[in-house]
Amino acid sequence: MKKLIALLLALVLVLGLVACGAKEETVEEVTEEVAEEVAEETAEPLPYEGTELVYWSSLYAGTPQADMLLELTEEFMAQTGCVIDIQFKGNERRQIMPTALESGEKIDIFDSASYYESKTITDYMLDLTSYIEESDYLAKTYPIMMNDLVAQCGGLVGVVTAPSMNTVWYDKAAFEAAGITEVPVTMEEFEAACDKLVAAGIAPWALDDTYVGNFFSQQMQRYCGQDAVAELSMNGGWSESEGAVAAAQQLIDWVNKGYFAEGAPDVFPASQNKIGLGLAAMVWCGSWVGNEVESAMGVDIEWGCMSYPVIEGSTIDVGVNSAYSGYIHLHKDCENPDAAYEYLMYIKTGEGDQRYTDAVKLPPCDVNNVPPADFEGSVEYLSNATVCLNANCAIANADMKAALTDVMLKIFGNEYATGLEAMQAMDALYE
Repeated sequence: MKKLIALLLALVLVLGLVACGAKEETVEEVTEEVAEEVAEETAEPLPYEGTELVYWSSLYAGTPQADMLLELTEEFMAQTGCVIDIQFKGNERRQIMPTALESGEKIDIFDSASYYESKTITDYMLDLTSYIEESDYLAKTYPIMMNDLVAQCGGLVGVVTAPSMNTVWYDKAAFEAAGITEVPVTMEEFEAACDKLVAAGIAPWALDDTYVGNFFSQQMQRYCGQDAVAELSMNGGWSESEGAVAAAQQLIDWVNKGYFAEGAPDVFPASQNKIGLGLAAMVWCGSWVGNEVESAMGVDIEWGCMSYPVIEGSTIDVGVNSAYSGYIHLHKDCENPDAAYEYLMYIKTGEGDQRYTDAVKLPPCDVNNVPPADFEGSVEYLSNATVCLNANCAIANADMKAALTDVMLKIFGNEYATGLEAMQAMDALYE
């Protein structure tokens, strides 16, 4: 109706000008001006005009991640009319958010970054099952992440953000220098690759004391399975486990064959920095290691990532790998969950996720997107992982963590002649 009235008024005005003998240019100018006013008056409202959402983010203001999130958010607001107030809380969020949620403070969207954090705020998460099904979101992300979310929180109550992993990171240039043309998968292939690296004067492994427990846990898991490793950690019996003895023996053999950088296990980060010096090729670490090494050493390394080698023919699940993620949730009382979920899809799938991935150099949240060069192989790694590895399963016994770690350090320090002797040293701790 408004449009019709406006058009009639415009017509009357133009006819009046013509009747009064107005110049053609004047008539044309007035017509254009009225047409613009009509367009403004009759424009369709944006879908979420008037909606205001508050987002507590785990990011820190001023970081590349935060800057890209702001850019994407501004675009979403312009397209939808939805106003999103992003509050960058960083790690402080973990301490203050449970109380804020309990007090009823307006928080429509919020992050969680760990199992323990999620458990304290699960009751405030909106069940997103219907949204996830309608948007076919499960086909856009990593099954292991969503399975872990359900295990942590009891349902589909979030979407993936910042997927990551502890795994083997390698310098592609070192592999090329050693003539390694294919990423090794099995232990046999892996040892053959290590022999080539040693022959080329490059130590296969860097290892710092901070990650000894992680490295040892992954090695033991490949031979025993993580549940069995955790049981050994709690109650002992290492020397009675054929798998544990074999795993320890292999580590001792690797030390004797020169598979570890000189001085390993070094005081963090001395050993991983040797990758920047071209002295070592690989490190078992989190996805942050590339930035750490490059920043510390002032180098630009072309990284690749791969799974820890598997034992061919083993009954141990080869899909057990270290994979983890943060999640974004909607508050169960979010005033406009449609707008909020659409926002999550805008920033964490499709083009928005690809741009974020490219800008901050991290694995994509959307499996259909392409990881940055330094994360080549990350999508395949995360997509193929079926069970989350407890990266510290070998030191699950918190009371004995220090003592168990000390024996592990001695294994890598070549203080035991055999795997059996090393595992007997572990068992002696329980007496």
